[in-house]
Amino acid sequence: MNEVAESEARFRSVIQNASDLIVLMDEHTVMNFASPATAKLLKCSTETLEGRKFTDFVEEEDRALFSIADVDRQFRVEVRIVDSDGDLHHIEANVTDLRSDPAVGALVLNARDVTERHEFELELRRQARHDALTGLANRKLLEERLEHAFHRRNTDGGLAVLFIDIDDFKTINDSLGHPAGDTLLVEAASRIQSCVRQGDTVARFGGDEFAVILEDVTDSDGAFCLAQRIHETLIGPISVDGQDLVVTASIGVATDMGRTIEPDVLLRNADTAMYLAKYNGKGQVAAFDESLYTDAVERMERMLQHSDAAQATDSPAGQ
Repeated sequence: MNEVAESEARFRSVIQNASDLIVLMDEHTVMNFASPATAKLLKCSTETLEGRKFTDFVEEEDRALFSIADVDRQFRVEVRIVDSDGDLHHIEANVTDLRSDPAVGALVLNARDVTERHEFELELRRQARHDALTGLANRKLLEERLEHAFHRRNTDGGLAVLFIDIDDFKTINDSLGHPAGDTLLVEAASRIQSCVRQGDTVARFGGDEFAVILEDVTDSDGAFCLAQRIHETLIGPISVDGQDLVVTASIGVATDMGRTIEPDVLLRNADTAMYLAKYNGKGQVAAFDESLYTDAVERMERMLQHSDAAQATDSPAGQ
């Protein structure tokens, strides 16, 4: 075997055994060669791929990204492709224009399957915005969605936020242990989720606190009624380690009906209303009104004044 033949055989063996997708095609993406790895990913034979357009396998929404009309020697793109069974794959592809090369005379696509990497990145992003225990949105995602909902709101509907706190959760956690507390939180999350509409957001705000965002609220009464339904759902016995626990929750409700309230203020208002429910004896639903915030500020000022006065009394004379 002469040197040229050996080189061709070596090249053919490399192509046949390459794990990357290798395709030779014309300017219309019609394939005249597809490597075994390409055929395997697309779940076709190499023979059936020849003469077909590579873009036939590219997800329709991504075809514009794969346009090679203006190829300037080389371009790189990440697109989704659909195999013959309808399964979706993500590929990272390099397309090089070697049509002027007499030894090739085609556009050369070299690609690799990055589906696992893509799914891993999606999972990392999901974990960054979801609570690991309950699977609900976490505080970060809740705040993002509330911000988006605020900008989407229209004149026909408003926003409402419910702030939910499991009463005496620390006592349950301390007496039965953290695993039992986790079981209770997971069940509470499921019950809250069962009460809301598909487009509403339920989040674990932290610890034993949950929050709900309601969009397109037509009146404050509707949000208050939902809070009562959640409360009634939560007080049903929850089985934890063979024991049926009856828990209650204090729920605060805040809406922006009739006016535009910034997202952080709406959250604060719901939190203030929840503390009113706690103050009134727990296991209740309370709606926010402006007097609540004024009263809370006045109580805080009285506490600070009392603390300053006590420190002054305790200080040695002359200091």
